[in-house]
Amino acid sequence: FLLPAATVVAMTLAGVWLWRKGKPVLPVAWAYYLVTAAPVLGIMQAGRQAAADRYSYLSTLSFYFLIGLVFVRLWAGDSIPSGSTATKTRRAVILLTGAVIMTVLGYMSIQQTKVWRNSEVFWSYIAETVPGGLAVADYNLGQIYQQSGRIREAEAKFKKSSERDPKYVDAHNG
Repeated sequence: FLLPAATVVAMTLAGVWLWRKGKPVLPVAWAYYLVTAAPVLGIMQAGRQAAADRYSYLSTLSFYFLIGLVFVRLWAGDSIPSGSTATKTRRAVILLTGAVIMTVLGYMSIQQTKVWRNSEVFWSYIAETVPGGLAVADYNLGQIYQQSGRIREAEAKFKKSSERDPKYVDAHNG
């Protein structure tokens, strides 16, 4: 927890410094991120989730605008005459870089949607990938198995859930 906390403090201090230097673009993007991420960080919970990361896409918009700004400034390239070979080469590299980034992100999105195919796949993924597992993941799998008539599997998941978190009442009820 120390490295992320130090990163947040360092970025905030860098934002204040840039603001005082009359360069507001990065500080405004950082402030937007902090304000829009705050409700979904899980500091104050609205429900049983530890964090509502599925809503974090909204808070990251400012960083995508910054990336877009970088691409626009690179595309414009003030120091090189607009009809030159260097300008054409630079723009080809920018287009290729953008295409590669979009391809990689598109592929990653396709892979991630496989996790969200249905509740069973999602909770199985969570139960397998979270270090030490989560009681709620095992409990939810137990619920899914119970509703589909897979009683032995449901019982095993409820037991595993109650072992992970002995104070988790729902697991004991299952």
